[in-house]
Amino acid sequence: MNEIVVVMDFSASSISMLDFAAQIAKTYNSFITIVWIDNKENRKLLKINSDKLVNELIIEQYDKAISKFSHIISVSQFELRLITDNSYSKLLSLVYNLQINLLLIHNKQKKGFISETFNTNLNIQSNVSCPVILFPDSYVYSSANNILIPIDQSIDTRQKLPISLILSKSFASKASVCSMKLDREKPLIAKYAQQAFNYLHKNKVKIEAVEIANNIKEIESYCINNKIALIISMCDNAIDSSFSRYSFTQKLINMQLIPVLSFPNATVKRKALGK
Repeated sequence: MNEIVVVMDFSASSISMLDFAAQIAKTYNSFITIVWIDNKENRKLLKINSDKLVNELIIEQYDKAISKFSHIISVSQFELRLITDNSYSKLLSLVYNLQINLLLIHNKQKKGFISETFNTNLNIQSNVSCPVILFPDSYVYSSANNILIPIDQSIDTRQKLPISLILSKSFASKASVCSMKLDREKPLIAKYAQQAFNYLHKNKVKIEAVEIANNIKEIESYCINNKIALIISMCDNAIDSSFSRYSFTQKLINMQLIPVLSFPNATVKRKALGK
């Protein structure tokens, strides 16, 4: 996990996202690129009224943000980039060109850059060249010591395991390997879940095997009751790549409860995760 991008607006919740990233960087000696997107919403948040002041004020906010984590990782492991318009394609290009291993970004329920890309059609999720974690707009970091890994009948479901291992190691997390209750596919799901269990156990991750109905309300209840800090999902090519708002992954994201990690299947086939 060599390169991480955190898209920030320098709000309290985006500082929490940076805290999350810093914990990973501490474990893997990663570099963190902080990206600020120049749009009306972000300017309003920072009370920027003049084009002449943009660079100066963003550098000031950047310096304040990274100073909070200088006791965790070196300030030399941070870098600042500005995107000067609302085009999500520039973010995708930056992630691709810098060979980023993980993208952290808000899942805002507001108009503007994020809503157009994530909440409407998941363009970034389906086109980004690395896994992406979408954080609720009100996110507060405390720890990430419980991770939920839903396992379904898709052969690609096991592609979640390398990133699950990386994050479990970063936060010393317990991984809940969750078999989705689908009666027709129960033997296959049980097989994949056992393989996931064995893989994580072999790599000395604390594990719990659970079974949950293939129902968003059941998953939400489990997450609340068990203090789950992260769900590791993925875009299914047959469903999510069509930008269906009712896909399983999108329902998890729309819960606005906890961060959800997702990536298109093609990503893992095309690019090995950094270790």
